[in-house]
Amino acid sequence: MRVNTISPGYMATEMTLNDPGLTPLISQWEKLIPVHRMGKPEELEAIAVYLAGDMSSYTTGADFRIDGAYTCF
Repeated sequence: MRVNTISPGYMATEMTLNDPGLTPLISQWEKLIPVHRMGKPEELEAIAVYLAGDMSSYTTGADFRIDGAYTCF
């Protein structure tokens, strides 16, 4: 059994970008992220494809943080 996770940071999805209640939070979040922007959903695609394929057969117990270096602080 293999157990791996993808841990995305703040993501700029249709839902988050179109919610007026989140507009003030987005600017605060972007100041906290070292790359100063939210992630794009398509930036998660490559790791999802990797984990779903045979190339990751030796990968187990891994957490892939895709968060613009937010957790580096």
